[in-house]
Amino acid sequence: MSTIIIETKNETVALALINFLKTLDFKAKLKNTTKKKEVILPIEPANDDADFMALAGIWEGKNITLHQLREKAWGDRL
Repeated sequence: MSTIIIETKNETVALALINFLKTLDFKAKLKNTTKKKEVILPIEPANDDADFMALAGIWEGKNITLHQLREKAWGDRL
């Protein structure tokens, strides 16, 4: 078995190359070696008594609920 190491600064190109190699039955994976410090913000529970409609002007004309908005903002971190 042989190993090839390719370095690139463009993650999009790297993913495209990996997907291409997988179609040729290569085992390929992306390993990010840049030293980025992950910042995790504290999450506070939602205040169900909050007046969501106080911000209605921001969402005027949009079809979105409070639950959908929180889900988009926090994702699976809730």
